[in-house]
Amino acid sequence: MITGGGRGIGRGAAQGFSQYGARVAIVSEPGTEEELEHTVKIIESDGGQAMSWVCDIRDQHQVEHTITEIETRLGLIDVLVNNAAVMLKKPFENITSQQWHDAISVSLHGSYYCARAVYPGMLKRNDGAIINISSSAGYRGSYWGTSYCTGKFALEGLAQSLAQEAKTHNILVTLATPGISTKPTSVTEAMQRQMSEQETAQFVDPKVLTEGFCYLGIARHPILAGRRFNLFRLSEAIRENGFELDEDRVLDCQEGPFEVGRDIL
Repeated sequence: MITGGGRGIGRGAAQGFSQYGARVAIVSEPGTEEELEHTVKIIESDGGQAMSWVCDIRDQHQVEHTITEIETRLGLIDVLVNNAAVMLKKPFENITSQQWHDAISVSLHGSYYCARAVYPGMLKRNDGAIINISSSAGYRGSYWGTSYCTGKFALEGLAQSLAQEAKTHNILVTLATPGISTKPTSVTEAMQRQMSEQETAQFVDPKVLTEGFCYLGIARHPILAGRRFNLFRLSEAIRENGFELDEDRVLDCQEGPFEVGRDIL
């Protein structure tokens, strides 16, 4: 299950997992139905299996209902990718209370609601993975980024803490940054069509992150729990050496604070 899966990194993750045989549930907010439909068509045209759901992940009841439907139609959720976010670049004094709460609710509360809904099933099976999409905004503040950074910092706290509980049940909870300049999930296809060629030229196809996503979806090494991985660096390592990477090589693919050493967070 991938939130924010209709475009950007979410779409790339969906394509990547389906490429390796997973049944993919793509979830996105109301108003993105066209993007969801397009993503499903792309995956199906490549021989994959995917279905889409519209869900406002800020609403816990909607999340629980959606996940019940997903598990009825596609089976139990083995991997959750918390990718949805609201990227708002505005001066602090211009951010309305509603904009602030929306940004925090998607990054933190939405990720919590999704994880909370799938976690009992993972506990029962003693298996699962939760991948939380972060960025440098999750460990370093940025200009005009108070709401986005606050949401990502909070997500990192959730992931690092849950990881310590989950690893004792063979559930791997990690953080992941793209490591490249992809089209932000907050940029819709309609918005992209209004951008200049110079602006869109910087966006790299997120499918290059496929191997990293899949690795974090199948790995269960406790030493990886709660760590933040650079997906592009990890994908490159796998393309060079295969999925059977030793622990030191995987740990070399960390990003930001705590990337050095083997200490458990």
